[in-house]
Amino acid sequence: MNAVKIPTEFAPAERIPLDIVYNQSESIKSIPIIPELLNTMLNFVLILNKHRQIVFATENFLQFTIEKDIKKILGLRPGEALGCVHSFETDGGCGTTKFCAECGAVKSILNSTSGFKDLQECRITRVISGKPEALDLLVYTSPFNHIAEQFIVVSVIDISHLKRRRTLENIFYHDMLNAIGGLHSLIEQILEEAPVQLHKELEIALNGVHDIIEQIQMHRELTSAENNELKLQPFPIHINDLFQIVISQLKHQSISRQRSITIDNISKNTLILTDPSLLKRVLLNLVKNALESIGLNKTVTIGSIEEDKSVTIYIHNPAFIPERIQLQIFNRSFSTKGQGRGLGTYSAKLLIEGYLQGKVWFESTEEKGTTFYIKLPKHIDLDEEFFSSINE
Repeated sequence: MNAVKIPTEFAPAERIPLDIVYNQSESIKSIPIIPELLNTMLNFVLILNKHRQIVFATENFLQFTIEKDIKKILGLRPGEALGCVHSFETDGGCGTTKFCAECGAVKSILNSTSGFKDLQECRITRVISGKPEALDLLVYTSPFNHIAEQFIVVSVIDISHLKRRRTLENIFYHDMLNAIGGLHSLIEQILEEAPVQLHKELEIALNGVHDIIEQIQMHRELTSAENNELKLQPFPIHINDLFQIVISQLKHQSISRQRSITIDNISKNTLILTDPSLLKRVLLNLVKNALESIGLNKTVTIGSIEEDKSVTIYIHNPAFIPERIQLQIFNRSFSTKGQGRGLGTYSAKLLIEGYLQGKVWFESTEEKGTTFYIKLPKHIDLDEEFFSSINE
């Protein structure tokens, strides 16, 4: 099987003739249930020969390609079928320009020609109807052998909408925090110069703006956590001091009217090393949920139990959670309070168990009410040098 020699700046440029590609395609399609199985996939799937030429493509691949006839795609390389602007710059086509050295798809495919599975992101710029279009793809490749020939399975997910959403979210969070931060500073300046009789109203406005900033930061952190992009900022803090901060931020909110929050007198002011910002967000959400669950003139109690290497925080309220709700309590977007809610308990589990190396659970009975528990290590796993330095 002789391939045509062509110059390249990155991946090998050699190809095999189309008649051989068609034979390979027929051979792949003859494998029992493979075409039917792959065509049920939501993501599109390609099978390439060792020269990175397409010998099989699922039907949903056509929605992304320039050519809408499967047979016209056979023998092309993925970038050529998708219309990548760089795939037409050299005689070698897709994979042979200097730009291809940074292409996740080409690198992943080359790794699989060497016998390895690989997963990489790929960014493609193409021109459709005279207009530039960007594709962000997640590419998974895996080698396999068929009738003594090497092939590569390429599974591709279009993540363009996720990338656009993340970009827009980052811009939104940045711009909103800047704008509201400016408003917060302005109210602080006015408060310093305002007559005493206006202080109460200005302090209420200042607290309201502070709450908005907290909510934006909370959602930004939750988004980062879900995307595995959240960076911990560990710092030592005393548990009861954190409780006081939570109570201070909630006492002026409407959900605290005719309801109270108290710190259990058995709670020790244990020093722990954790990310105070994340833990505070979790406590704010869980205490808010507890306040919303109880009637007027009722109390939410927060406290902690110190153990040898850990501390368990608890948040108790006298209300009972029905079993059908208990079964879904940590599910994302589940809420008894209507649409657009349901991130409080979900985010608690995500942040505590996914980042703060702890555990979250709850108990609820008609006799004792509901208690949420958060068990945390006294210090999260960090190198000893860092832990020693912040305790000096």
